[in-house]
Amino acid sequence: MGFSLVGHGAIAKERYLPLAMGQPIVEANSALIAQGWRPYSEQVPQNFDIQLSGLNLPSLRSCSATGMGFCRYDYHRNGQYLSVVTIPSATSRLSSGMVERWW
Repeated sequence: MGFSLVGHGAIAKERYLPLAMGQPIVEANSALIAQGWRPYSEQVPQNFDIQLSGLNLPSLRSCSATGMGFCRYDYHRNGQYLSVVTIPSATSRLSSGMVERWW
């Protein structure tokens, strides 16, 4: 899974983003949408990405089938871009992820 932001413009530098480590991505997604962030993806995720993530959010970009099982979700707002990375919940690798980091 690539984490390159080449050509993406400004990275989100807000003081407050409604994100916390360990937060379910579904909750984080809802909070971001409420703040005006919109899903941003340059590519449609493949079926295995959707299966690994456990859901099909429009912001899903890709998932890693190896290692920690990271999934990446991308958003944009007012010329800024935000990427949120999740890891599988402790109960199941094939379930919606928990926020691990963002930039």
